[in-house]
Amino acid sequence: MGKKPVAKGSVPIHRHQEPLEPTQMASYESRYLEDIDQHILKHIGQQGDVLHEILSPTVHLDLHIIKPNEKIPYLTLITSGMSDLDMVVREGTENPDEYQLAEMITFLPPDWPIEAFAGTGSEGSENLKGWYPAGLMKYHARAVHERKYALSWYHTVANGDPAEPIEEGVGMVGFLMAPPLQLGQEGFFIPTHDGREIRLLNLVPIWPDEVVYAINKGGSALCDKLDRVENFIFDPNRKSCLKRKKIFGLF
Repeated sequence: MGKKPVAKGSVPIHRHQEPLEPTQMASYESRYLEDIDQHILKHIGQQGDVLHEILSPTVHLDLHIIKPNEKIPYLTLITSGMSDLDMVVREGTENPDEYQLAEMITFLPPDWPIEAFAGTGSEGSENLKGWYPAGLMKYHARAVHERKYALSWYHTVANGDPAEPIEEGVGMVGFLMAPPLQLGQEGFFIPTHDGREIRLLNLVPIWPDEVVYAINKGGSALCDKLDRVENFIFDPNRKSCLKRKKIFGLF
């Protein structure tokens, strides 16, 4: 399924906060839409529905939905439009060019209710059960531009301060930005028509103890703990990777 790349540079934790007021409204079509479409077809599967935003502050974020298939046995969501603007890389970041363009991707269990993403715009879907992964992807894809920071692999995001559940009834309280291991290394980046690359950030929900571990040890160390590809999907039923397994009921 792909090998985890070596971590580079710092791995900060960000806080999920209310976005700043946008300074502009975005144009309708993503500048890299064709490149993203080609990448989806090559590495994920036949393009499915696309949810188009009606109103777009800062960047126009559409959501591509690809059903489970022989290439990728998960329900895949990927944004287009986050890469319309370069992220603002903080001063002193090692190799800043590596972190300027990104899109969000996530992999949902194959039985996730696809009807959660029905409709033609985000405004018509937010109240549907199961929509929240899409809403969180769009929030973080827009927040980097509104709050002027950069996200990359191994960064972690806590859902508030103190961290709160990402959804009612879900115990996870933050996210790890991981490589999309499901695509293999060739699929980690989207090549663009103007010679640049778009980094795909896999939004993986994490438990409170995993957030603390990432703060203390770093996101790359948490990736090592997660280990199996199946742990890098958006699964609210996944158990914490830090819980010790019982051996013959003795531990």
